[in-house]
Amino acid sequence: MLSSRFVLGFPEQRLAYLAEKIAEARADYCIVIAPQTHRFLGILRIAETATQEGSHNRILCDLLGEAEAVKAPADTVADAIEKLLAKSTWGALPLVDREGSFVGLITNESYAEWQLHARSKKSEKTGCPPSSATVVSFEAPPDNQQRRDA
Repeated sequence: MLSSRFVLGFPEQRLAYLAEKIAEARADYCIVIAPQTHRFLGILRIAETATQEGSHNRILCDLLGEAEAVKAPADTVADAIEKLLAKSTWGALPLVDREGSFVGLITNESYAEWQLHARSKKSEKTGCPPSSATVVSFEAPPDNQQRRDA
């Protein structure tokens, strides 16, 4: 479910320094992390940043906006991701560990690809084509719960 369309940068690096890496990765985002700890500091959307006058000569920390960390309960990860992506103005969710170090990035595109892959796997198991109403769930029903057919 994690996206690979990002590059990592440090606060004092210039956007121009990362230009080649951005092109190679076809990156949509630049994740800014602290050099020593890899603590997540912020996220830049390349398309928006590139349109700002003189942005290529500015250091990344000057281009960052406010980054708000949101914790999601572990038992509802799929629902939380879907809701957070719907609310996100970035179209992406940076993932950090308990210490705040960057772990990965979930984008609208990577989440949709993951859902399609999960639906495809389900259709392979059942032999039925995926329905447009299929919902991906991380939770299995308890062993003692019987499935009712309509």
